[in-house]
Amino acid sequence: MSVTIFGILNIGLSILNLFSLVAVPVIKEHVNTPVNPAYDQWLKISHVVTGGNTAMLVAAGLGLLYLQNWARILSIIYSVIAIASSIVYAVVYVPVLKSMVAQSMGGANAQGAGLVAIFATLVTVEWGLVYPSLLIAFMTRPKVVAAFNPAPPPV
Repeated sequence: MSVTIFGILNIGLSILNLFSLVAVPVIKEHVNTPVNPAYDQWLKISHVVTGGNTAMLVAAGLGLLYLQNWARILSIIYSVIAIASSIVYAVVYVPVLKSMVAQSMGGANAQGAGLVAIFATLVTVEWGLVYPSLLIAFMTRPKVVAAFNPAPPPV
C-alpha cells in the first residue's frame, strides 16, 4: 500500500515539475525584471536537471505501481540527484537571487535583499530535501526491498 502511495506521489510531483518547466519561462517573459545573465544561465541548467528529474519521477512512479525493482532503484537515484541539486541550488542561487532582489529594490537595502534571497532559497531547498530523503529512507527499508524481491516459491 505504501509503495503505491510513493508511486502516486512520484507521478504527482512530476506533474508539478512539468508545470514549473512551462510556467517559469512564461512568467519570466511577462514580468519586468532586470536581465541577469547568471540567472538566465541558471534557468537553462535547472530546466535540464528538472526535465531529467521529471522523466525519472514519471518512470519510477509507474514502476512502483507495478512493484518493479528497477523503479525502486530509480527512485533512490532520483533522490540522490535531487538532494545534490538542492545543495548546489542553495550555494549557487543565493548570490544570484540576492543581486536580483537588490536590483529590484533599487539597491537601497542590500541586507534586506540578502534575507529575502536566503529565505526563498531555504524554502525551495527544504522541499527539495524532504521528499527525496523520505523516499530514500523508505525505499531502502528491509521490508520494502523484500517486497520488490520476493523469495522464489519452494520447490
